[in-house]
Amino acid sequence: MAKPMPNLNESLLKDANYVKRAQTKVSWYHGEIRRTEAERRLKKDGHAKNGLFLIRDSSHSDEDFVLSLMYNGEPAHFQIQRTGDAFYCIDEGPIIHGLDDLVDHYNADADGLPTNLQEICMGTPPPEHARRFGVTNYLHRAIRKGNEMEIKKILGSASCPDINAKSKTGSTALHQTSEVGMDDIIRILIDNKADVNAKDADGCTSVQRAAQNGHDSTIQLLVTYGGADPHDRCTVNGYSALHFTAECGDLKCMKMLLSLGAPCQPRDDNCCTPYTVAIQNGKKQCAKYLEQYTTPPAMTSQADWLHTAIDRHGALSLLQSYNFERGLFLVRKSSRNPQWYVLAISDGNGPYNYEIRWHENHWYYIDEGPYLDSLEHVVEHYCLRKDGLPCRITTAISPDGKTKEIIVKSKFNSDKLTAKNSTTKSHPVQIPPKPVVHLQRGSPSIPTMQAPPIPQEAYMKSDTLHVHNVENVTLKIIKASDITLGHELGQGEFGSVLRGTWKSPKGERIAVAVKTLHEHCVQAGTEEFKREASVMMGLDHPCIVQLIGLCLGPPMMLVQELVTKGSLLDFLLDYPEKINVETDLYLWGAQIACGMMYLERKRFVHRDLATRNILLVSKQQAKISDFGLSRAIGTGSDYYKASAGGRWPVKWYAPESVNYGTFSHASDVWSYGVTLWEMFSFGEQPYGDRTGAQVIQMIEQGGRLHRPKKCLPKVYELMMRCWSYKPSDRPTFQELNSHFSSEPEYESTRDLVFGR
Repeated sequence: MAKPMPNLNESLLKDANYVKRAQTKVSWYHGEIRRTEAERRLKKDGHAKNGLFLIRDSSHSDEDFVLSLMYNGEPAHFQIQRTGDAFYCIDEGPIIHGLDDLVDHYNADADGLPTNLQEICMGTPPPEHARRFGVTNYLHRAIRKGNEMEIKKILGSASCPDINAKSKTGSTALHQTSEVGMDDIIRILIDNKADVNAKDADGCTSVQRAAQNGHDSTIQLLVTYGGADPHDRCTVNGYSALHFTAECGDLKCMKMLLSLGAPCQPRDDNCCTPYTVAIQNGKKQCAKYLEQYTTPPAMTSQADWLHTAIDRHGALSLLQSYNFERGLFLVRKSSRNPQWYVLAISDGNGPYNYEIRWHENHWYYIDEGPYLDSLEHVVEHYCLRKDGLPCRITTAISPDGKTKEIIVKSKFNSDKLTAKNSTTKSHPVQIPPKPVVHLQRGSPSIPTMQAPPIPQEAYMKSDTLHVHNVENVTLKIIKASDITLGHELGQGEFGSVLRGTWKSPKGERIAVAVKTLHEHCVQAGTEEFKREASVMMGLDHPCIVQLIGLCLGPPMMLVQELVTKGSLLDFLLDYPEKINVETDLYLWGAQIACGMMYLERKRFVHRDLATRNILLVSKQQAKISDFGLSRAIGTGSDYYKASAGGRWPVKWYAPESVNYGTFSHASDVWSYGVTLWEMFSFGEQPYGDRTGAQVIQMIEQGGRLHRPKKCLPKVYELMMRCWSYKPSDRPTFQELNSHFSSEPEYESTRDLVFGR
């Protein structure tokens, strides 16, 4: 006699037990327990072994976790920081997809921890949203069968598995159905609170899976019914759904995405738009459609949020007057470039500034965001989604100082883009998309948080890698396996600047700055990159950023000293009230002159001396950086003649550099004078809104920069000598250095500069 078929509840309970047993190896999660309780659990029974560990929620951030680990009889605690959708890192370690993969990584290798993870302090499996892979459950198997009635019964059962659980391959039920276009089942899953914006093991959303497989009706359902964001990007390569349609040449899905409000020109991790992807893959029909596509008019108005007559301090005052309310924003003109704007926003904790740049005299963009048709489209885009900002912008401050809620209708529910799953912790703390620390303000679109005044003592401290720590390093070629890359600090001419960790020959893990070369810049930038390395490799001076070595890659990387306090230009703009003219400005001017005198003796021409390229180790130590334009000059010559084109910082250039492309120590002295002017004007743009051509004309006619209000006549006289038209009439850096070492008014700074 045949056995009776088990009922559904019995099958689900049996499956739940199977899943539980299968997840024993990931049952190291202990939820919201305090540090003391974690230590109690680790020490339970009094025989805790090295490598016994658990993971718990962070008490400081609702998106982060903490690793608690036993070593030599004592517990140690390490913050696990969330850096993106289900991406995590410990301190400066590698960024890893999923807590499960992170544990596997540190189980195999301590990699900076006191010991590797060896034994689990048993708890429960981690939240689904924090995992990369899971266990294939009864619901996943039912989805594969495609039986709608059975799926409805499973979802209606009290023993139903977590609807957002990931399978063995890292897919949720919604990913599975979207991949094959099961629209009726997708609707049921959405009704049961499936997360439409969840990422699978490959970093893709359900919309992206539907786009890859040509299901335009599924895309429409996910967006209009489920509230999925058609613009969301894959965490692996930065592709949006539109990129995937361009890659496979699916015009039908492409039209659907655009009709649902997807931006026409999003950029992937290599800055390629869908149009570029279509061209690269020979999808001419899609490329032509994108080229001829007209973006619908924006639903916002400049009159509500554009301020044409305020600076960063005025914007800060307006945001502060409304207590930095979350989602508050305005747009103002950039003081650094008349063609750029700045989006000033607050997230409930403080203000942020984001440069809105202009690309090819047509497209506006912020950071890695999409190219957009107008300022109005920029505001509309960030009203719909935060897309890298700390929050969506929702309430404008108008030029009359009043606030207005900006309502933008969309085909998807933008509120769902920031809502958390039932499995996530409540009240998430928003983290800014870019760090406050960055290498240079001249880099494209680096957001800077206008923090409250920093504690003086905290800023005086230096946590950089000092020159004396690396001066004995003989390793010039560094293996790629010894470099771990972290978050981006900024952008250079040929690539990105990232925070990283270098494992030295002694096994020490040292925080460094890493310049990488973008793949699409390899042909144009490789020789420039190598040249910069050859320039920096032989330099060793306390006022110059230290190069540690060159990694041949791929990708090719310059590994250099990490200077964590940011650029001098940033400090001048952000903290003018913290700067003392007679101590700080004199000190920095002296240190820059000292470093440039060293370069002069080494016969190096910098070519790009400006406050954006001066980094602060601490308030008492400035260092010269960014040698991308530097050149060594031959022993039989005193100048270098540029043969290549490119973007030149004309406002800092001497007349002979602009007119004839010749660069010398004397032209660096001219730039030093402009750098001094920036310092004493507290970060003002040299020559204001004048164009490069107007500046050249002014200089040729004998005009020079005016004396800043806080600049003493004697210092301005020094600037004017630096701006002598004839190079031979300018002081040398040795003379400038002597000026700071002999003049009595610099007595208070002399010991700091010269190490007495």
